[in-house]
Amino acid sequence: MTQITGLTSNPSQSFNTPEPVTRKIIYFTFIFSPRTQCWFFDMEYEGFISRGNKLVRGPNIIPRHINVLPFGLCVTVSDNFEPFLINDFVSGRVSVFLLTHDEVVEIEDMVIAGETVP
Repeated sequence: MTQITGLTSNPSQSFNTPEPVTRKIIYFTFIFSPRTQCWFFDMEYEGFISRGNKLVRGPNIIPRHINVLPFGLCVTVSDNFEPFLINDFVSGRVSVFLLTHDEVVEIEDMVIAGETVP
């Protein structure tokens, strides 16, 4: 797992980060919606584009793309609620991690086996 750092309380923030294994660039945009009090994200990777995804707490929040993307996205929240504050990243309440494909498969296997995933 590689933590994504440098996230701020800016309601619209774009950044890129290398994929953990191949080092190809992943482009992200995080957008905070004050009306619904939640974070959304867009991502682009090697021609794959996904927009309007809700940022939620989970061991891999993009499981439907396991056969398309060589990475996953893990979101942890210190109080086990969902990300809903504009300062979630700055306060340390919410952390976002990139997972390798092997880590995504390992997490999926744990879920299928009925294990508790952090």
